[in-house]
Amino acid sequence: QESMTENVEENYVVVGQNLKPNDDFYLRDAIGLCHRLKTGKVKEKAESFLELAQLSFLGGEPVQNLIGDSGLLQILVDHIHNPGEQSKELRQKSIEAVSIICLNHRGNQDKLRDMGLVATLGNLLSDSSEPIRQWSCLCLFYLLVNNAANQGALLSVPDIKEKLETVQKDNWEVWGYNDALELLKMLDLVTWE
Repeated sequence: QESMTENVEENYVVVGQNLKPNDDFYLRDAIGLCHRLKTGKVKEKAESFLELAQLSFLGGEPVQNLIGDSGLLQILVDHIHNPGEQSKELRQKSIEAVSIICLNHRGNQDKLRDMGLVATLGNLLSDSSEPIRQWSCLCLFYLLVNNAANQGALLSVPDIKEKLETVQKDNWEVWGYNDALELLKMLDLVTWE
């Protein structure tokens, strides 16, 4: 983890040299989060992941590119794949951040598929934590929109239809949309109503 973060810092220096005076505030803030990701405790890392998501949303494509090209995306994915002794909260916050970082960004969507995240999220639909299941659905939805390769990757997850049907029964009231149902529709695994 430490060498990965050092690599991110080195990549930031190279990317930072190309910053324009008017568009670098979000990028600089994203770069600044690197130290907290390296040295922070679980709570600080979770907060940093959410800040990274916010910066990605507000800073748009330049920040999304930076996260995807610098190694930060891999750090987030590592926390989803192998939470180890980390808390479920950190895994959840990683999924939340990745959801925003891949939103409408084909390059990051493809990188995340190549990192095996689509399959991992498909398997997390069976997690005991309802928030992790629901965030996994939202993240999958953003990964799959207009991305046939990612749709194919999710369809190859064993029992994906059954997993989505189970998550569809979760309490989605506060979400506004039942993302499990939306995924079932997107993948033509259920009849449209």
